[in-house]
Amino acid sequence: MTNRHKIKYMHPLNMLCLWLLATGIIIGCHSVTVQHTYHSFPNETWNGQDTIDFPIEVADSLADYLLTIEIRNNNHYPYQDLPLSITCTEGDSLFLRTDTLSIRLADSNGNWTGNGLGGLYQSGHPAGYLRPRHTGIHHIRMTYLLPDTMLAGISDIGIRLETNASYHAPHQHAGK
Repeated sequence: MTNRHKIKYMHPLNMLCLWLLATGIIIGCHSVTVQHTYHSFPNETWNGQDTIDFPIEVADSLADYLLTIEIRNNNHYPYQDLPLSITCTEGDSLFLRTDTLSIRLADSNGNWTGNGLGGLYQSGHPAGYLRPRHTGIHHIRMTYLLPDTMLAGISDIGIRLETNASYHAPHQHAGK
């Protein structure tokens, strides 16, 4: 005797609803890169007196922006971590926020954590969400927090700013 399995087909209207829901979730979770910029260092060496300035154009003061710090380093970088001071300002002078971030570039065995070939490694490190109070030009400024006057092994540093209009990160503005 044969055992027959009955296959049930989904009603076309149910299938359409499921497809629309899945598409909405995928589109709704999509982030948009607002800015992706790098600063290159001559001779792959960062001078300790140089503050790297990234001007950014903010078009939506209600959006949350995910800030990612991107580093390109080579085998000549002498440390495991790269501690940074990151300052976000509105306009040319209004203080918004300063924070420190220690970026891990190598594991405890000395293996570089970034992706790359030929001795150059690239890595991205989320630095948190920003919500500027006003539209216009803002600045993200970075310095390193190491005692070296010249920091070898860093070829580029950059920022990637992404926004997702469907998500607003919980946070408080400075001064409130």
